[in-house]
Amino acid sequence: MNEDTVLKDWIQQMQPLLTLDLAPPMWQKIAKRFKKTSVPGFGCCYPASEVLYFLAGKKFGFKPAFTKDPNTRGGHWFLKHPDGRIADPTAAQFEGVPFDYSKSRGCGFLTKGLSKRAKILLRRMRAANRAALLQCSSDYEALG
Repeated sequence: MNEDTVLKDWIQQMQPLLTLDLAPPMWQKIAKRFKKTSVPGFGCCYPASEVLYFLAGKKFGFKPAFTKDPNTRGGHWFLKHPDGRIADPTAAQFEGVPFDYSKSRGCGFLTKGLSKRAKILLRRMRAANRAALLQCSSDYEALG
C-alpha cells in the first residue's frame, strides 16, 4: 500500500466517528448557526488531524498545517507534505466545495501529546476497528 492509500484508509475509518461532540463549544454554536450539525467532521479538524498525524502522517513526512476558513472565519487544521500533498481528515465538511489550502502555514499542534478530544477519537477508532489499529505504525503504542 502506498502512503496516500494508507492515509485515505485511516480517514475513511475516522469519518463516521467525527461527531459534533468532538468540536469545541464555540464550533458547536457555529455548526448550529450555519446549519451544519449533521455534517460529519464539522469543527473536528484539530483532533482528527492530530490522530491522523500520529497514526501515519508523521511516518510519511506530513506536518500539521493551519489556515483560516473564509466561510466560517475560523481556523482549519489538516496535514501537509513538503511536496504539497494534503491529507485532510475533515475535508468532507466542505460538502464538495474546493477548499483553498494555498494560504496555509505549517505549525506544531497546540499540545505536546494528544489533546483530550483526540484521545476520545482514538478510543472510538480502537473500539470500531481494533485489528486495523493494532497494525499501524509504532507511534501508536506511544499514544496510550
